[in-house]
Amino acid sequence: MIENSTYRLGEYQIAEYDDGALRWTAHHGFGEQWSGKCFILGDILVLEEFTHEEIGYLKGEFLDRIRKLPA
Repeated sequence: MIENSTYRLGEYQIAEYDDGALRWTAHHGFGEQWSGKCFILGDILVLEEFTHEEIGYLKGEFLDRIRKLPA
């Protein structure tokens, strides 16, 4: 899957892929990232439970990175 667009929603990163799939990513714990699927239901973005956990950025670095994304 190729990432088309990436957005910011509070402290979440929302990525849209070329096949229409949506995924969220958020900082968790100490230097970890959680991610999972999400979908749009009418005008509401629904975040599903996390399905992936990986080593990521420290919270400050993660937030600095996503602040540059469009809301």
